[in-house]
Amino acid sequence: MTIKARIVLFLSVLLLTIGSVGSFIILRENSARKTLERETPQAVQQVIDAYTLDILAQEINHYDEVLTQSARNYAFTGDKKWETRYNDAAPKLETAITAALSGGDAADRARFQSVDAANRALVAMERQSLTLADQGDLTGAQAVLESDAYTTQKSAYQNALSTHLTQRNAQSDRAIRDSADLLGRIIRNVEHSLDGNRQMYEGFMAFVVALFLILAGLIFRRILIPVGIMNRAAKSIAKGDLDQTIHVRSVKDEIGQLAGTFNTMTENLRKSYQLLEQRVEERTQDLAKFRLAAEQAHEHIVITDPDGVILYGNHAAEQLTGFTLKEMLGHTPRLWGKQMPVEFYQRFWNRIKAQKRTFMGELTNKRKSGERYLAEAMVTPILGKRGKVLFFVGIERDITKQREYVETLNRLAAIVDGTDDAIFSKSLDGTITSWNNGAVKLYGYTAKEAIGRSVEFLVPDERKEEVARILKRTAEGKPIAHYETVRLRKDGTLVDVSVSVSPIRDETGRVIGASTIARDNTREKEIERMKSDFVSLTSHQLKTPVAIIRGDVENLLSGLFGPLTKKQREYLEDIKATSIRNYTLISDLLNVSRIERGVIKVDLVPVRLTEVFDAVLHDYREAAAERKLQLKVEPFDTTLMALADREKFIQSIANAVNNALKYTVKGGITVRASLAKRLVTVEVQDTGKGMDETMQKKLFSRNLVLSGDPSPDHSSGLGLYIAKHFMQLQHGDVTVSSQPGKGSTFSFTIPSA
Repeated sequence: MTIKARIVLFLSVLLLTIGSVGSFIILRENSARKTLERETPQAVQQVIDAYTLDILAQEINHYDEVLTQSARNYAFTGDKKWETRYNDAAPKLETAITAALSGGDAADRARFQSVDAANRALVAMERQSLTLADQGDLTGAQAVLESDAYTTQKSAYQNALSTHLTQRNAQSDRAIRDSADLLGRIIRNVEHSLDGNRQMYEGFMAFVVALFLILAGLIFRRILIPVGIMNRAAKSIAKGDLDQTIHVRSVKDEIGQLAGTFNTMTENLRKSYQLLEQRVEERTQDLAKFRLAAEQAHEHIVITDPDGVILYGNHAAEQLTGFTLKEMLGHTPRLWGKQMPVEFYQRFWNRIKAQKRTFMGELTNKRKSGERYLAEAMVTPILGKRGKVLFFVGIERDITKQREYVETLNRLAAIVDGTDDAIFSKSLDGTITSWNNGAVKLYGYTAKEAIGRSVEFLVPDERKEEVARILKRTAEGKPIAHYETVRLRKDGTLVDVSVSVSPIRDETGRVIGASTIARDNTREKEIERMKSDFVSLTSHQLKTPVAIIRGDVENLLSGLFGPLTKKQREYLEDIKATSIRNYTLISDLLNVSRIERGVIKVDLVPVRLTEVFDAVLHDYREAAAERKLQLKVEPFDTTLMALADREKFIQSIANAVNNALKYTVKGGITVRASLAKRLVTVEVQDTGKGMDETMQKKLFSRNLVLSGDPSPDHSSGLGLYIAKHFMQLQHGDVTVSSQPGKGSTFSFTIPSA
């Protein structure tokens, strides 16, 4: 017999026994109940009825007192609260009288009808009193309550209640005595019946316990022990031990079959777990890659549940919003949102939740600090197999600076397009990539005609080498400012322009092109030519008279025309010094005029440096000695020769020595020469007051005024400007290095011969 069959048998016997004993007990209980129902005297019911009517009589008496007292208080005080109290108690009194009329015997009903009639008369008079009190007639209200009619009805009311209570008390006493005797007999009969039931119940419980112990032993041996074994095995499996095997004595019943099934399940679970571990490892590696990618992404990434509650946020989200991940979790993106109109969010949720489509757009958010920012957002719903939204993935990018950059570019583009200057850009190979309206006006080519062509089509043939030189300098990251040249218009005419070229860099700083600003300076050139011509003409006209004056003064000072007094000699020395300064000034002005007109020619020949230094220092040794300054030349290779225009090379170096004498108070001036890479370098170093970088950048400008103090030699101040251009005409250059308080060094470079 199987365990199931055995248990069913025992349960059947147990249920049959319980049913039999229970039926017998129920029969005995029904017999006792019928006895109680049959033998309960009417007196008990009378007691109950009398008690109920007594309660109602007491309620009627209570509410009558409340009505009477409230009506009187209102009539004597006029206080509204008494009227309110009266109105609350009146319906309760009427309800109690109605209930009393439906109970008791005929005599009781007759008495309560008398009470009801008296009450109606009293209520009518009390309502009249209340109405008079409402109208402010307290005297009339009091008169109603003190009238004979009111007193008569009140007496009838009280007499009826008093008569009822007296008679009901006597009836209640008799009913209680009769009921007590009968209830004593009933209780004794019921106790006898219950004693028999208790004995039967105790015997039945002993039988049930015996059957239960037998069944418990069977269950313990056949079920609980094997189940305990399987339970321990299941706990071990839950902890990860999948090598469990269950052994039971019986293999033919259900427990044995269950144990076999359990062992098979464990083996399958072991294999599945091994496969699952492998897949989890693979998936974990993939998830780790995805998480690492999300954490290192520059875009703000947030994952929420279908209700928008944040489940994950990457580091970029923390940086963008200012909220930590801990502050985000459990909240919605409203934490940094809520800056757009309500209609926007309604459309947003309708698209991603109702339509289940990706949202892409721009919106304004607010960081934790309160700063607003413009974001470009993309929110995508991730759907399950049945199209249900599982979660949302939101990606944001702060485009505030980008938008400001675009707006700035648009403003700059408008400025560029509206200016009269020609502004265009080109690649490093010279291909034009942009062309503004100023360029159209200056050169005559439309943007369509110019973009895509090499910038060389704007350059005359004799200046083509300028393009390569400018592009090379730009590619090195060096700007070119105010470079004056000539360009070619569409109609074939030439135009004087001042060109500034700046390198264009990408976000990494790499030069990727050049920006050119060209200004038509034809008018300025014409004015400069007119000024230069005027200066040249004036200088030519003045140079000869000044030379004659200088010669005549020197003749007078030499005594050619007779002896001079001391006063005459002083005046003539002043005239000589002034004529020398004027002659030098006129010579400088003529040189500047020739430089600007481009008419100076150079005669390049081999020149020995020893001759150059002798010529330069000869004119300044006396002035240096007078100021107690050293003027020396460091030893050098006396065979050094430069390919130069002798006079202009000497004048250039002399101008540097003259400048050094102006600003050197103590110490001296040193001249040195050297040769390197077929270039001769001549340095003029002084121990003067030096200059800062700003001054160095302006040093070779003709408009520079170096000092408000008069120059030691009262020169024009144009010497360094002239020296710069003279050196460039000889394929050389002059530069300066200096520090405030540490003197200056002028370096002249020129090809060697």
